[in-house]
Amino acid sequence: MKKYLILSLSLILLFAACNKKPGASAPTREDMLRSGKWKITSGTLTVTLPNGKDTTLNYMDWIPSCRQDDYIVFDSGIHAALFSNSTKCNVSDPDSISFQWLFTSNYSYLTMDHGFDFFYGISDSVLPFRFDTLQQSPLVLDTVHGVLDTDAAALAAGYTRVLIVLDTVWKLQFDTVAMPTTAIYNAQVTNFTESSFTISYSLTQPPITSRPDTTGFHTGWIIDNTTTPPDTADFQPIYRPDVFRYKVTYTKY
Repeated sequence: MKKYLILSLSLILLFAACNKKPGASAPTREDMLRSGKWKITSGTLTVTLPNGKDTTLNYMDWIPSCRQDDYIVFDSGIHAALFSNSTKCNVSDPDSISFQWLFTSNYSYLTMDHGFDFFYGISDSVLPFRFDTLQQSPLVLDTVHGVLDTDAAALAAGYTRVLIVLDTVWKLQFDTVAMPTTAIYNAQVTNFTESSFTISYSLTQPPITSRPDTTGFHTGWIIDNTTTPPDTADFQPIYRPDVFRYKVTYTKY
């Protein structure tokens, strides 16, 4: 009886081995990317504030609504395309934009090259004083003091910078900016599944990636001496190089 049982098991294993498709293996990440359409569903954008501290924003808030239904198709080889889907920002926009892609380091990093325009950043500006005081007419500021300007031209002209301490704050404003033709090189890939993946990358292309600096009395520098006394156009913040840091999730649909 035991011999017949062993023989039966051997035949079952032999039959399974003979019917197994040669070369069959689990799909790779490349295979998974090629199997559907992918679009951005969530993400964050980290930038530096004028005070020198980082802030993390919801990336979806800075992608125009006409771009939020765009999707990527990863084709055979290294070819891919971004499709504008049902909503175009302009009627003259092409239906798709081709680019090239590549996995490296055992599918840990993803490059999307050739230049396309679905990356978005922000421009931040420091607006003139926004007053917050109990007395509006006439406007009264409770705490004002002057500091000798440290800019060479202003110092030579004898200008004194006026600093409002309590009743006035700088107003920071963010606006959406389309990044120039850009490529992502070696974006780190995390949380990869058959239905979604996340990439993290940085963009440092000037002049978009710059920030106004309000630290160390760097707001209110006089940029020319053509008017005496200086008018409001003479006062601009210093802009510093910056880095936009993205963490974006694509989902298959």
